[in-house]
Amino acid sequence: GTVRTYGEYQGGIPKALGISLTAPAVSGLPTSEATDGKHCYDADADGHVDGMHECVGGHSLELALPATPAASAGVPFQWVLFNWNPHGHNPHGRYDVAHFDVHFYLVPKEVRTAIRTGGCALLIACDQLAAAGKPVPAAYLPAGYPASSPQTAEGAMGAHLDSRPPTTGTLSGQTFIYGAYAGDLIFMEPMLTRDFLQRHRTAPGHRTCESVPQPAAWRIPGWYPTRYCTAYRPEEGDYTVSLTDFVHSGGARGLATAVR
Repeated sequence: GTVRTYGEYQGGIPKALGISLTAPAVSGLPTSEATDGKHCYDADADGHVDGMHECVGGHSLELALPATPAASAGVPFQWVLFNWNPHGHNPHGRYDVAHFDVHFYLVPKEVRTAIRTGGCALLIACDQLAAAGKPVPAAYLPAGYPASSPQTAEGAMGAHLDSRPPTTGTLSGQTFIYGAYAGDLIFMEPMLTRDFLQRHRTAPGHRTCESVPQPAAWRIPGWYPTRYCTAYRPEEGDYTVSLTDFVHSGGARGLATAVR
């Protein structure tokens, strides 16, 4: 099977940015191992890494975005990180179900790489926990999201801001996560269960879209999505997870993420 990114533009304006997964790619995913072992930490110092509890990131794939048309300017996304989590991940009771994380990054890969694994929170280096938990300023905080979530800070990722109350329980469809580090939003993430994705093959219309909560302002100017969609395309025989309905923001200043 194949996983790839795609972009749709009209008159230089982005209409959709997303990933495409062929049906064989979805049906042939690994299920026995919780992760691919790329980001681990021996938290109990027993000399052995437990792949279920001492590794994060599931099975991951870094994907380049397609080249932006010359007529289009100001698309802030730089690359995509696709994660498959066959056993889910922490926090337990919220995300411990087979699901996909699709991270659309607003910062270079080097920023993510510099966020190390370690023994704090969700296996983040303890000397980086404060940076991961630094609150996002109110002006740039999406409506309904916490300004800080250090307990969800993860190595090779950062903190995860979720608008769903803890009482919501385990994810059963799709939700939208913002990633944060050093007080900046560093990625936008549709999260969805595998069952939810596969349901679209037979669902009427083959498509589910929801709003992307917006901040009062964005730090940098550019085109930002106001909706995200999960779909099945019968003609192409693939599933898609995409950001859509872009609007332009004048921005405030450049991202000032400082990874230490």
